[in-house]
Amino acid sequence: MGTAYGTCRNIYCHSDGATTTPPFNDYAVTWGAADFPTGCTGCHGGQQGSGNVIASNNHRKHVDASYNGGLGTGIGCVECHATTVSGNLTIADKARHVNRFKDYSGPRAGTIAAGTCSNVYCHSSGQRSPAYRTMVPWSDTATTYGCSSCHGASTAGPAGVFVSRFGEPNYNNYSSADRNWFNSHNPKHVRSAGDCSTCHAGTTQNGVSLVPGTTLHVNTQKNVTFNTAVAGGNSPSYNDLSRRCTNVYCHSNGQQTGRAYATPRWGGSAQDCNACHPIAGLGGAHGIHVGGMIPTFYAYTGNHPVGAAYRYGCANCHPMDPVHHIDGHIDLSLSKNDVNAGGLKTKNGATNGSGLNSAGSGLTGTTGASVRCASVYCHSNGYAANLVYAATPDWYGGSFAGDRCAACHGNSPNSTIAGSSSHYNNRFLGYTGVAGGHQIGIHAMNIYSSPGKRATAGTTGSSSHGNAATATTISCNICHYETVTTARNDDNAVCKTCHYDGNAVGALSGNRAAIADRSKHVNGLVDVAFKPVAVISKAQMRPASFAIATYSSVWKRNGGYKVSGANDSAKQALDTATMWDGGTKTCSNIACHNGQSVKWTDNNGITECVSCHSAM
Repeated sequence: MGTAYGTCRNIYCHSDGATTTPPFNDYAVTWGAADFPTGCTGCHGGQQGSGNVIASNNHRKHVDASYNGGLGTGIGCVECHATTVSGNLTIADKARHVNRFKDYSGPRAGTIAAGTCSNVYCHSSGQRSPAYRTMVPWSDTATTYGCSSCHGASTAGPAGVFVSRFGEPNYNNYSSADRNWFNSHNPKHVRSAGDCSTCHAGTTQNGVSLVPGTTLHVNTQKNVTFNTAVAGGNSPSYNDLSRRCTNVYCHSNGQQTGRAYATPRWGGSAQDCNACHPIAGLGGAHGIHVGGMIPTFYAYTGNHPVGAAYRYGCANCHPMDPVHHIDGHIDLSLSKNDVNAGGLKTKNGATNGSGLNSAGSGLTGTTGASVRCASVYCHSNGYAANLVYAATPDWYGGSFAGDRCAACHGNSPNSTIAGSSSHYNNRFLGYTGVAGGHQIGIHAMNIYSSPGKRATAGTTGSSSHGNAATATTISCNICHYETVTTARNDDNAVCKTCHYDGNAVGALSGNRAAIADRSKHVNGLVDVAFKPVAVISKAQMRPASFAIATYSSVWKRNGGYKVSGANDSAKQALDTATMWDGGTKTCSNIACHNGQSVKWTDNNGITECVSCHSAM
C-alpha cells in the first residue's frame, strides 16, 4: 500500500531490490505524473556513465571502472544475472523480474553462502584451475581488495609459498600433469609492482591499476603481452602451451650486435648466468678474466681461480645493484663506492660508477670496439697502501707485451713503479744508484774470494749469484712463495742479460716468472709466505764472527772459508725460522738479517753494512 494519495511508497516493485522485506529502498512514484525514468536507473541505478550508477551494496565496485581502478572495464548485469537480463538495459524474462528473488547466475557468477561470494573466478588465483578466495559479505562496502588479495593470497602448497610483495601470484611452483602449478613469479621476475606490466602490458599499466577499459582482466586467460620497451622490439612472445618465452630481451645475452636469446620454461628450474650469457660465447677479454666460471648469482664478487685460470666475479666490473640487470644497457662500474662492493672492488681508485668515459670511472673507450680500464686494483702494484694503478691493454684483443710482471709491479728489481722502498735499495752494495734491494741475492757483488779478487755472478762454485748450491737468489719467490715459485724472470731488464732462451749456459736460460697459485694473486692481500729453504750465502763471514752468539746461532760454515764451493748456510729453513708480523710489518729471527728484527719500512731503501752487521 502507498503512504499518500496518488503516490506509491515503500513498495518492492519500485525498489532497488536490495532487500525483499520492508522497509524498501524505493523510488517514489506519483500516479499520473511524469513518465518513470527509462531503463534501470529509476529503481536500481545504471551502468558506468549513466546519470545514476547502481550503488546498492558492492554493485558500483563491480560495474564502474572509473570508481574502481582495479576493474579495467565494467562488469555487465548479464554476467551475474543471465536468467533475468540479456544486457544492461534489457529484461530477458519478466517472470524473473520483481519476483523477490535474486536470480544469481551467469558466466561470472559463482555460489553464495550467507551473502558471500565463493567459487567465483573473478576472485581467484587466476590459474587455469583456480584457487578461489573467500570474500567479505556483499553488504560490506568498506572493505577493498588489492592485487595480492586474489593473486598473492596463497597460504599453502606442497612445499610452502613465498610472501607476495606486490600482488604477484605466489602459489607454489611444482610440476603437474596439467601444468597448472608452474609459477616463476618470484623476485627474479618481480622486483617491483611495475614489473607486472613488463609481461602483462595489455592488462596493467603499472602493476597497481589496470589499463583503463581493458577487457583482459578476469577473462580466464593469462594475456601475456610484452612491453617492448623492456622486453625488446624483436617480437617477444610467450607460448602458453609450451610455457616458453622467445625473443625476449630479458633472456638474451644482452649484446647490441649478435644478440642471442634463451627460451626458458615458465616454472622451470632456476637458471644460472650461463643460460643467457654462455661463458664460451662472451667476447673481449672475458676468457682471461672469467676462465670458464659460471657465476651463481648476480652480485658475484672476488677472485675464484682454478688451476691456471683467473675467475673474477662479474660484479668486479659490473654494477652490484641488480636494478642494472636487463635494463637495455651493458653497464660497467669499477667504483669502489658501489653498495656492497666486494673486497677487491673497494681497493679500486675509481669513484664513479656511471660507466664509460665518465669522470672518475676508470673506464675509457667505446663499447664493442675499444675499452681500457684504469684505477682498478686487479691491475695495480698490489701494495697494502699507496696503490699505483696500471693502464690495461685494450679489452678487445690487447695484451701486455714483454715483461708482464713489470706492467703492474715494476718487477724485480723495481725501478719503474713507485711503492714500498724496501723492495729495492738506492745504495745496495755494488749497485749504487740502481734499484736492487731485496732482489738478486745477499752480497750479489763485492764478495771477495781473496784479497783483490771478487766472487762474480755465474754458475761456478765460486759464484756469488746464480748457483742455488752456493748462493740463494733472493727474488719474489723467497718471500711470496705461495704466489710465485720461479726464482727469476727472464723477461726482466736486468735478469735477461744472462737469463734468456738460447743462452749457451743452459742453467741460465728460459725461466720466466709465473704465478703458481692464482688464489694468492690479486686477492686483495699481501701474502707473505717464505720459501722452505735454508738460505745460503757466499758472504762468508770471517771465522772470528762465529764466536759472536748472534751469528753462530744463525749460520753454519760449509766447505771451508773463501774456497770454491764454500758457503755459509742458515741453520733453519726460512719458513720455520722466520716470523712475519703483518700488523707491524716486521721480520724477526730471519737468517738474512742475522736474526735481527727488521721493519719492512726501515731505512727508506738504504741498506748499509751495519744494517745487518751490528757487531762491526
